[in-house]
Amino acid sequence: MSEERLLKTLVAIGCKPGKEYRAAEEFMDMIMPYDPSVWAVPVKKGLVVATTSLEPKELLKVLEGKISAYINTIIFGKEKCKCKRVIKKNCLLDVEEGKEGFCVGKVTLRIEGYIRNKGGVLKKG
Repeated sequence: MSEERLLKTLVAIGCKPGKEYRAAEEFMDMIMPYDPSVWAVPVKKGLVVATTSLEPKELLKVLEGKISAYINTIIFGKEKCKCKRVIKKNCLLDVEEGKEGFCVGKVTLRIEGYIRNKGGVLKKG
């Protein structure tokens, strides 16, 4: 089931509507010391999309335990998956093995990491 992998890790960042720019800035501030090529841009209310050269496992280590005021959730992945059913509403889908994936534009990725804000601290979800 080895699928195609991207050169960079794609990240979907959830935040409160109206706080997209601050969430993007906060994410880039957390990652910049480890990856100067990090990039984040708000795409719609409550959603920021980012890319980083860090591998998903490295990204998880960097983000876990960081304090965050604006980021609610972070979902990231690097491996493309070919899925039949896409739930357009939340842009989440079910992949064949029963795991979840997310899509960004025309690319659908298998979720390789999930981080949630718990009490202002980012923790593995």
